[in-house]
Amino acid sequence: MFNPGTFTFKDAADVLYDFALPSFLITVAWKSRGLYDDAKAFLIRAVNHMDVMEQSMAVLMNNHAPHIEAYLRTLAERESKANVKDDHRVAPR
Repeated sequence: MFNPGTFTFKDAADVLYDFALPSFLITVAWKSRGLYDDAKAFLIRAVNHMDVMEQSMAVLMNNHAPHIEAYLRTLAERESKANVKDDHRVAPR
């Protein structure tokens, strides 16, 4: 039974100590939840970024790369024609 006449400072310190450890654990868990949410949000953004980059690369490889290759082939043919050394020199364009 609680007797306020025998309640000493040591008893008060013991009560505070008994509540300190669970309070500390709850506080640490609550704060770490915020860090976990930040890390989770960062990873979700990173995955979304990688998905967008993969889609962009697929468009580049499937649509633009054949056009770029054809253009480079045309440039290479023009350069080889310009560098032909016959009896008469061909002026570079």
